[in-house]
Amino acid sequence: MPTMAVVSAMGGMTDLLIKVVDAALDDFDLAATYLDDAVERQLATLQELAPPDVVAPIAARIRDDAADVLSVVRSLRMIKTVPAVTMEVVTGFGEIWSAQTLLAYLRTTGVACDWVDARQVLVVKSESEGLGEKGSAATGGVRPLWEETTRRMSGWWDAASERNGFGEIDYAASSPILVVTGFVAVTEQGAPTTLKRSGSDFSATIFAKLMAASRVTMWKNTDGVYTADPRRVPEAFPIASLKYDEAMELAYFGAQVLHPSAMLPCIDASIPVYVRNIFN
Repeated sequence: MPTMAVVSAMGGMTDLLIKVVDAALDDFDLAATYLDDAVERQLATLQELAPPDVVAPIAARIRDDAADVLSVVRSLRMIKTVPAVTMEVVTGFGEIWSAQTLLAYLRTTGVACDWVDARQVLVVKSESEGLGEKGSAATGGVRPLWEETTRRMSGWWDAASERNGFGEIDYAASSPILVVTGFVAVTEQGAPTTLKRSGSDFSATIFAKLMAASRVTMWKNTDGVYTADPRRVPEAFPIASLKYDEAMELAYFGAQVLHPSAMLPCIDASIPVYVRNIFN
């Protein structure tokens, strides 16, 4: 069984890509400047993590993606509106670039690894358009189409195993790491879409169910789910363990550490969810 690392965009990247789309309505040059900022920030991080021979092909793909983004947003000033699919296509590149950046680092460690572009695997049906509200505790009525997604994941794994020699690994001693793009998916018609803001947690639990994972660990900047907001209640403390329904109830009442919709795949498959502090 591989280890899967489901990644979000770099901090602030999604907001910056939203600015690219919004600016393109009135000022294409400003939109291009925002996009250059996003690309250069991603490339600077990439270059810190891996040597030039690993960086070069990934950097070329990121620059190609940026050219595609400019092509997509160029027409917005003419139509004077932002179609929902445009916003979802453009903002999804934050996760696409983040996954390849982590892959570059992993390749310097010698571990067997690859990355999964969820736009090639995860097929969903959505009841709403757009990104949803930042910090929302819901995923906008997005529903994975399990049968088709499972078929695509199986095909991806067969091809990756042949490409990377995953079948020759002694899984009792080690396992490959698959870096997966959170947030992004495709519709039944093949159009790029997203799992809405805060959707990477949902991506993690969807892929956990697909791969029959033994656990899901959500890496946060907090020591778990607290009894209250520690910024408002100094004596609040992390709760050692919760049932799924208790965690969902807390989420509905404003505890944003775990998102109710995101937990559903793990509830269905009885997969435990852990919350860990990446700084602790």
